[in-house]
Amino acid sequence: ICAEARRSFGCDVVQIWTPIDDNQLEVAWRDPPSDVIPPGRRIDFADFPGLLDEMRAFRSMFVPNAQKRTRGEALRHAQRLGLYSSLRIPIVIGARFERILALQWEREIPEPAPSVIAVMRRFADQRWSVSRKDRRTM
Repeated sequence: ICAEARRSFGCDVVQIWTPIDDNQLEVAWRDPPSDVIPPGRRIDFADFPGLLDEMRAFRSMFVPNAQKRTRGEALRHAQRLGLYSSLRIPIVIGARFERILALQWEREIPEPAPSVIAVMRRFADQRWSVSRKDRRTM
């Protein structure tokens, strides 16, 4: 999913985050891989102001400059990896968000048009649904 999203949307980094509880999320996958943020790394939702509320409302969240809008460990990662713009998309299964697709750029970009965000959301939901089915049949 991550590599395909990078190719499809021209972003530099893609991560899939899993909410652990109301306090933390966990990095499930990342492309390209990084020793700084390997799968299994947990980060506090508090490091991403407003993220949990937006995901619970099933709304995507665009951040023009993550180095100005994150804190704590997430800010240190953004600075160390040179990440700026970020689009966080809820992956919704049933009536709850199960994952977050985080598209990230090493530069500031303008906010994507609503129609582009809609395509990205559809991509996230469809690819996640397919990957879940593939894992069940393995």
